[in-house]
Amino acid sequence: MSDTHFQHLLVDDRDGGVRIITLNRPEKFNSWNSAMRSEMRDAIEAVALDASVRVVIFTGAGRAFSAGEDVSEMGDLTALGTRGFRAVARGLHSVGAIREGKEENRSSRIRHALAADGALRDHLDSLG
Repeated sequence: MSDTHFQHLLVDDRDGGVRIITLNRPEKFNSWNSAMRSEMRDAIEAVALDASVRVVIFTGAGRAFSAGEDVSEMGDLTALGTRGFRAVARGLHSVGAIREGKEENRSSRIRHALAADGALRDHLDSLG
């Protein structure tokens, strides 16, 4: 996956099944925005589907791992309210849980997580 180009993540595969995912918004102390959340979902899904990856290391570029959510871009999450924000978080966790599931359940879990993410995206789009 090292050849995948993300805007806010760097992905590097190393020997021994090690994948390093680096949050790459050092000018914002690697704070999260909607693009980074989407990219992370894709990166975690790729890990879940790649049996050769045995270890994932998360790190941050620059001086900070992550300052949390980018408050200058929180409008979309504020409009969702608490339940909507929890749905965003569950979407990321659902994709991460794929790796823990049985091999035959992976594709159904991926479809479920992606459907939840798509429904949330549609809701955000409807808010304008």
